[in-house]
Amino acid sequence: MTEYREMADAAARMEREKNYSGARVMWQEAAECAKSRDNSKWAQSRFAFCCARLSETRRYLYR
Repeated sequence: MTEYREMADAAARMEREKNYSGARVMWQEAAECAKSRDNSKWAQSRFAFCCARLSETRRYLYR
């Protein structure tokens, strides 16, 4: 299994568990080690999704 695949699998598992902070870090690392442009773009989009979910969570916590 490639380094990208291991990181992407771990990030996806964290997302399913709603651990967006951890998933965000793993997606960022996956994007950095991706060898194909498609994998890099996918990891970057998941990173952005996790960032958005974190900001939504913080917004609801502080109301």
